[in-house]
Amino acid sequence: MQTANADNFFRTENDIAKSNVQALKSEQIRAESNTIPLKGKIISFVVENDHAWTAESGAVARKVSLEDGKTLQLFKGHSGPVTSIQIYNNFLITGSWDKTIKIWDTTTKELVSDTDAHIDFVKCLLVISSLEILVSGSSDKTIRIWDLRFQSKAPLRLLHVASGHTRPVECLAYDPQREELYSGDSMGRIKIWKLERDEDASTCRITVLGENQRHRTGVNELVSTRDGLWSASTDCTVIFHRHASPEQPVIIKHEHPVKCISLLPIQESDMLLFTGSQEKIHTFDVSTVGHEEVELLGQTEAHSLDINSIGIWYHGSQSTHAYRQQDVTIITSSLDGMLRKWKIDQLLSPQPVPAPSHKPLKQSILTRDEERELEELLESD
Repeated sequence: MQTANADNFFRTENDIAKSNVQALKSEQIRAESNTIPLKGKIISFVVENDHAWTAESGAVARKVSLEDGKTLQLFKGHSGPVTSIQIYNNFLITGSWDKTIKIWDTTTKELVSDTDAHIDFVKCLLVISSLEILVSGSSDKTIRIWDLRFQSKAPLRLLHVASGHTRPVECLAYDPQREELYSGDSMGRIKIWKLERDEDASTCRITVLGENQRHRTGVNELVSTRDGLWSASTDCTVIFHRHASPEQPVIIKHEHPVKCISLLPIQESDMLLFTGSQEKIHTFDVSTVGHEEVELLGQTEAHSLDINSIGIWYHGSQSTHAYRQQDVTIITSSLDGMLRKWKIDQLLSPQPVPAPSHKPLKQSILTRDEERELEELLESD
């Protein structure tokens, strides 16, 4: 019998069954008390105070209360998916597939700056407050430095363009102590740059200090700490590049590509690493990384589709060095359109999502070679 759904014409029965299972799993997760369902698909987010600011595929950015899950503000104006988001003082900064960077007043929701920033997709943004600059990375393979001392209704002033990458720039990080900028691309290369802003702030120089090629494929996220740089990659690894021993990196292997990471200092000397790989959150003790074996503390089935961003919500008084477990909540997002909130003990003693009840998958009427050929044809469209 033929299906009436045109989307199913070129899908195998196994593919359809898998999608049905994912839909059932999504419904179960949506009903959980720690879930904030949104109407759009989340690409990335940042946490500021008690709010999550989301960049979404529907060309919008959103301010969400982490207390009650309500949408407080919606920012519309991009003509393509919003890929990256930053908060700077009372401003929201967004980058998009439409190649622009937009700045919004978070009090009035007014669009105060609109910049044609790149000649291809804007993939990542990073605010460096101490230098009053915004750094953007793009599919056009460039890094651009923008002056954040902008005038209302005027485009951002371009300070510098760096073109050392040969593939799209996927992520950025900054070390304020070393005054070093790090950029990762889809080839797996990490560039190290020196940033210097003139005393009169009229220009900002950026020079290459080195390059790291330890990843085999794309770098998805970078996190800078006092002791080194952490990187997550599609090659199924997280690598800690130690400043003290640059030739002896610590490699944490996963079964699947790692899309995102976040680090949390606990008490005085303990450190937890959270990684997002497919639908799971992995929690590691990295307190003695480089000296002892990294310990996997837990794996948690978190979403029905791949996790794409992990953030930390700090409650009450904050310390610049460490936090008590009860003062923090881990936030995750996914293309399943949901934000989820996790207390640390949930991730250390995870409760698996019950497997959706469904009929056994039928054997495909296509051979394995025929399925592979069909996939290749669809990918070439």
